[in-house]
Amino acid sequence: MNESTNATVRSTAADVKEASNEIAGTAKRTLNAARDSIADSYNVAKDAVTDAQAAVIDKGTAAAKATGRYVQQYPWAAVGAAATIGVLIGMMFRRR
Repeated sequence: MNESTNATVRSTAADVKEASNEIAGTAKRTLNAARDSIADSYNVAKDAVTDAQAAVIDKGTAAAKATGRYVQQYPWAAVGAAATIGVLIGMMFRRR
């Protein structure tokens, strides 16, 4: 090969290397942006689930306390309700 051809090959190789480096840089920036976006979405969802869990626990605790107070105030009504529920469940299973 002559000097002109060698210079052209070297120039083309340098251009290809530069283009591949630019493409790699662009891909890296795009992937980093996507990763950051996914991480942000995950954190928002995690916070929402944590808040919902706290609300459910608070409501469940309040319901349990209200039930306990009712049973203490009206013990015979609670016994009657439990007996009635037991009889109904027994009747449902007996029919099958």
